[in-house]
Amino acid sequence: MTQPYKQSKKRTITLAFIFLLVFLSTIPFYNRVMDCLQHPELQNTTDMDIFSGAAKQFLATNQLYQKGSNYSLLYAPGEGVYKFPPPYQLTLLPFLETGMNDFNFLLAQRLIQLILYAISSFALIITYNEIFIRQDKAKIEGIDLYKSCKFIGISLLLVMWSRGFFESLSGVEPEILVFSLLALTYFYSDTKPFLSGFLLAVAATAKVYPVFLVFFFFGSKWKSQWLGFITGIFTVILISILYIGVDENIFYLKNIMPVLLSEKPIIHIQNSTIETLFYMHNFISGMPGNISKFVKYLTLLIVISIGVFIKRETDQQKSVFFALLISGILLCLPNYWPQYQVLLIIPALCLFAYSINTKSNGLYISLIVIFISLGIQESWFQDLKQQIITFDQPADKEMLMHFVGRHPSSDPILYFFPVLWILFRLRDLVFLVPAIFFAVSSWVLCKNSIKSVTRLTVKNARR
Repeated sequence: MTQPYKQSKKRTITLAFIFLLVFLSTIPFYNRVMDCLQHPELQNTTDMDIFSGAAKQFLATNQLYQKGSNYSLLYAPGEGVYKFPPPYQLTLLPFLETGMNDFNFLLAQRLIQLILYAISSFALIITYNEIFIRQDKAKIEGIDLYKSCKFIGISLLLVMWSRGFFESLSGVEPEILVFSLLALTYFYSDTKPFLSGFLLAVAATAKVYPVFLVFFFFGSKWKSQWLGFITGIFTVILISILYIGVDENIFYLKNIMPVLLSEKPIIHIQNSTIETLFYMHNFISGMPGNISKFVKYLTLLIVISIGVFIKRETDQQKSVFFALLISGILLCLPNYWPQYQVLLIIPALCLFAYSINTKSNGLYISLIVIFISLGIQESWFQDLKQQIITFDQPADKEMLMHFVGRHPSSDPILYFFPVLWILFRLRDLVFLVPAIFFAVSSWVLCKNSIKSVTRLTVKNARR
């Protein structure tokens, strides 16, 4: 048996296995999505209740925000009041003005999020496949075809098993909207730079933190991107003023934004920050915010240094830099909630494409482990997590049977209790993932920059 034949057979088996997993994954993905769409009463929509409550209050009183004497306490982390920018309400008010009931409102919001997620995810997969695998080749054959199919299959698995996506979809959080706008900002950055800047502006007016991505505009076609960004900011704010009023917009800028910019980490089991982990295990106390400040300043220093000193001449370098910025956003946030993990799809897909194209097996395997830990859905397996420790109690067995009745596709999972226990422990370290992606992206950019300088030096020396 010849070596090429063995390699071809191995590739065929690998692709067959990957796409079998893709096919099987469509079952739980479909079940979970339909569960969100058909049974909104079973989902935790605490945040959306606050968002829509503020919208209903505005429709009744023309007042969007709560007024008080101490805004640092009223709008502190974890307080159940609406503290998003006024433009975000432009995604809610038109639906509530029609008088639709809560079920139809949540259904409409989730359907829009599902469509946006599908469009932006496929845009990312297609773009990264073209840049890293196909590399603009008119014809793709052999090993490149294998790499391309492998990347597409793994990308689909990542998209369908994203915990951040389901956390956002079930709770109707705005992170899917932000993810989609950022993904499309990257997708159109070369072909339609003005639209790219405009989309980033929309994301930054819906939630403040995407403004960090303006660092991406310091490169080619930056004039069109900046023009689109400035136009988008003024357009959205103008619509917000006309629709919601000047007073509420000024109130947000004057009283709420300063509080949000000075936020400190909140100690909560779902807040996946290193400070929360250390604080809950009594490693540190009385110093929330200090580690976040250090990480934030270090992140900004690295981003500015790379942006100024390292040229991004190729599409691959631009893609990795964009992935670095996404990871940097999460590192700079004082609080890191589960739904924010949907943003990690962007750097994850980028680094997967890079590892497959360059045959970086160590990076590839590490990304697989991270992907598995990120893919575990607490809402699916929280009952099983209890069974791992106390399976002998009759009440727990009854709970387990109830779980299986709701999710019949999970039957095979019952045979993997020990593996699930390990994976749950991995998920507890999810706060490290943005830092890992940020570090790897920085390493890739610096490595490629050194190679480019070396090649240029050798070329000049030969002359």
